[in-house]
Amino acid sequence: MSGGGAPLYEQTLALAAAIEGALAGEDEHPGLAAGVLQGALALVDRVALAVAGIERARSLAAADAALCTLRARLDLALRCGLWEDAVHLAAAEQTEAIGRQIGGWLRSLDRGPRGHESRG
Repeated sequence: MSGGGAPLYEQTLALAAAIEGALAGEDEHPGLAAGVLQGALALVDRVALAVAGIERARSLAAADAALCTLRARLDLALRCGLWEDAVHLAAAEQTEAIGRQIGGWLRSLDRGPRGHESRG
């Protein structure tokens, strides 16, 4: 993937890989572990579509929604003891950075060309 969204794409991949690594061998809460990983993969999918330019605004909005639900799943994983506070903190920091990038990109699309607000 290339273009303006490449850092976002790379950070999203890194987050998904970190989550998968943190959940490796999880036996106590397999349903929750699968749900957390599925949430991370859904985020990857939506960011990949946005970076590829496929219905960019819609894909970014979907990525923002996927990030919101992933954050809830990460919080639940911490409460259920799926991982330690340090793992959760690292994932939370990554989701914050990803969220800032998605939000900035959405705002830039709303402004339209040359900084003018779009009407559509």
